[in-house]
Amino acid sequence: MTEITMVEQRRARGTGEIRKVGDTWKIRYTLNGRRIQERAGPRKQDAVDLLKLRLGQAVEGRLHPDAARLQWADLDAIILDEHAQHRSYAKVERHVRRHLRRHFAGERATGITYDRLLRFKRDRLAEKASPSTVRYELSLIRTGLVVAHKAGRVLNLPPLPSVHVENTRTTFFSDENFAALVKHLPPAVAAVATFMFWAGWRRNETLTREWRHVDWHEGTICLEPGETKNGKGRSIPFAVLPGLAAVLKAQRAYTDAVERRTGSVVRWVFHREGRPVKSIRQAWRTACKKAKLIGHIPHDFRRSAVRRLEWAGISRSVAMKIVGHSSEAIYNRYSISNDADVREALTKVAASPQRPALQLGAR
Repeated sequence: MTEITMVEQRRARGTGEIRKVGDTWKIRYTLNGRRIQERAGPRKQDAVDLLKLRLGQAVEGRLHPDAARLQWADLDAIILDEHAQHRSYAKVERHVRRHLRRHFAGERATGITYDRLLRFKRDRLAEKASPSTVRYELSLIRTGLVVAHKAGRVLNLPPLPSVHVENTRTTFFSDENFAALVKHLPPAVAAVATFMFWAGWRRNETLTREWRHVDWHEGTICLEPGETKNGKGRSIPFAVLPGLAAVLKAQRAYTDAVERRTGSVVRWVFHREGRPVKSIRQAWRTACKKAKLIGHIPHDFRRSAVRRLEWAGISRSVAMKIVGHSSEAIYNRYSISNDADVREALTKVAASPQRPALQLGAR
């Protein structure tokens, strides 16, 4: 065993030592009466530097007795606890269970360095995970490390490897291709799609609507605070949109028929014989294939709604309130103009009353 000469003068206080085990250097030190061992690396200098760091942290009172023993299982629990009240908990739990545990199970938190995160990034991309998925999973790891660091259970926070994501979408639905899609959808899914097309609401916002959210007297349908992505409630006056009013009236008539036939109350606006519509994925894929609209997703309806609002001349602040965007930066991502839009705009300019031609060279 090799002692570190720089700490010999503090040996009486049980400060630490280094040793080599196989090809790896390790450090040992005493903290609050407990003997702690950590893996340092393949070089002796790695062990020297790490022990100096730990001794400094101990003197400053920043060294937690369990810091070197923190396991991935502990970070796993921290990540899930931090997201327990989030709407996205199911998604977080799925990524932790399927991918993060598979890659980090049995590892210590001290081993989750920048190099280790970089290797995780490369491995996940090699597994054909999308860049946005890898970036999301890295952010979950970071959450666990940050919370543990605040509690003194993680000593150093490694930087996250950058992941370049190209996910800007420009697809939207025109009236023509929307009509082509709907005729291939089953009635229950067609009703959901029609509502999303006119309202511009997200899929989960639409599928969770109950009849208590519909006010026939005021002609509005609402989202309550906490149900939306930004946490703010909002409503839309469907009575002024014939397409939206028609689909809600049709759903009400269908619901009344189901209730008479079954003798039970149906809470949901969108349902299949009283059972709420929870997924439209398979029906959507089949309809898109038949309508030759491969690559379109339900979220494209939000871009379609923003595009209609822009063309109608609705002020940006009002448009953002209608679709539920919390910032102009996000709204701008959904404001799509294609070549046909530009051509139509210039045609309107050409048809407008002409101003006197500018005399070049005039002062």
